[in-house]
Amino acid sequence: MGVFNHNMRFLRNRLKLSQQKMADALGEKRGKLAAYEENAHARPEFYEKLVVNYSINMQKFLFIEMNDDNYSSFFTTNQDDESTSLVMEPEASYQKKDMAWLLNQVRNENDKATRAQLVDSLNIMIGKLEDEKNEVQTDLMNLLKKMRNF
Repeated sequence: MGVFNHNMRFLRNRLKLSQQKMADALGEKRGKLAAYEENAHARPEFYEKLVVNYSINMQKFLFIEMNDDNYSSFFTTNQDDESTSLVMEPEASYQKKDMAWLLNQVRNENDKATRAQLVDSLNIMIGKLEDEKNEVQTDLMNLLKKMRNF
């Protein structure tokens, strides 16, 4: 289970919502929400629904595992806050699996504008990698170059 999947389940349980009630609030089917909690990846439109409905800081929600101690730090008070954007300057503490997941989102996105935003996010992440992750950075840069020609 990835960070996003864990956070979906944690958020729903913390809000004391059934899968059906949360799915209804987000305009999704219960089965789709259940899949997101298990191991499925969501489309960018779903992330925006989380931002709008729950004022979620999407950067944290995608890359930091939510728990009882850090739960309140995942929410923003201003919907225009930069932290709600999918394209933002992240911190440099990413795991290869998180970046590979984002790369997969780029690969599966059909909308050119959304795809460009995801590529921008990935470029920012790659640029922020710590020095000891140079090998991962090189691998991801090569994959990103291939994706641009996709």
